Amino acid sequence: MDRILRLFPLLSIALVIGPATNFACSCVPNNAGACSGGGSVAFIGRVIRDTGAGLGSRAGRMIVEQVLHGLSESVREVDVDSSSGSSCYVPLGMGERWVIYGGRDPRNAELISTGGCSGSFPVRGNELRVEALLAQKAHEPSRIVGIVRESTTPYGSTGTANGLEKPIKIVAEREGQRLETLTLSDGQFEFRNVTPGAWRLRPDSAGVVHDAANDWPRNEVVVPVQGCVMRRVSIRRDGHIRGVVRSTAGTPIRAVPVQVFSLDPRGKEFDSNPFAEAVTDENGAYDIGGLPPQQYIVGINAEPYSDKLAYAPHYFGGTSERQNAKRVDLKSTQPLDNVDLVLPPPRLPASLVLKVEFPDGRPARSTGFPAITRAPDPEPRSTSTASITDLKGRQRAVTINIDRSSDGTFRFPLWRNVQNKSNVG
Repeated sequence: MDRILRLFPLLSIALVIGPATNFACSCVPNNAGACSGGGSVAFIGRVIRDTGAGLGSRAGRMIVEQVLHGLSESVREVDVDSSSGSSCYVPLGMGERWVIYGGRDPRNAELISTGGCSGSFPVRGNELRVEALLAQKAHEPSRIVGIVRESTTPYGSTGTANGLEKPIKIVAEREGQRLETLTLSDGQFEFRNVTPGAWRLRPDSAGVVHDAANDWPRNEVVVPVQGCVMRRVSIRRDGHIRGVVRSTAGTPIRAVPVQVFSLDPRGKEFDSNPFAEAVTDENGAYDIGGLPPQQYIVGINAEPYSDKLAYAPHYFGGTSERQNAKRVDLKSTQPLDNVDLVLPPPRLPASLVLKVEFPDGRPARSTGFPAITRAPDPEPRSTSTASITDLKGRQRAVTINIDRSSDGTFRFPLWRNVQNKSNVG
């Protein structure tokens, strides 16, 4: 199928960007894995005046309990500006204990400025890290400290692994050496008297699997001499959903990816990205593991914004509609069997070639990714994206054309006897 769209000149819209009071706090960590944060001043202290409600309204006041560096040991109290009113704000609550990293205000010797990028952190839940910092200050042997977090969404950790029934064994390995330790009830762990060098960390307990993609920092940690490193280890509880995929004639279907979707972080609807997937074997059977106990939906070609397989989208419960999918309630790490799917015959492939032109027949060449500019365009602004939606308005395919020398042509893989409409942007 070939289609030609003609674009009419667009009106230029000037964007005026005024002063902003809030800026996004985006930090690129330059000390990934270090136990300490950044700043010329570091101390452990207790809050005796909080920073206010909401996004804060004032500097906090803290009693200095222990100096790590940059402050005189005679200093007893300081004010802490923790970026109130911005997205870098660090809320300091009354009575809380914090490890503060920051810099001195040259106009006020008793004011420490800090924020979300400083690496400041509360003592509660990080007690082993605080001990390691004090050991580092005293030039004691090196340590590895960390915390285990449980992944319950496709995006990683949502909290510490303190809901598990027993401690998690953590193993640290390097060539010729192996260390083991157990987590505390809140997921903290530590290794003491560690030989400096590169170490690999992983969990080693029944009923959990390593979600290495969400570790921070990833891969190895490098332990300094008489220092410490911090590692977040991500795990998933190892629940399983199993079943068989068959055709309407009862024949097993092999080599088909089966996807499971969990509720989004707000818990209101099922996520558009799969939590996990597995491919069926020669008997049509699948086994998806590494699933924490929670609710899921199960489907084939079931991502709502793409249509990749010859098999049309289909969900457990015998429906092609996501909102009608039967929920699968995984209550424990014991395997849940008989989550079977029956698929209609596969569709035949087709393609759509979409050529975009201006009224005078000139091709709408791509301008690359959109950019904000005050300069007038020498010709009507062209398009760089096109998408296909079904007749209910759901996007099923998208393509991006960022080649400035393109002739305005977009190519979509589609399926025969399926009604869609195209959109250009």
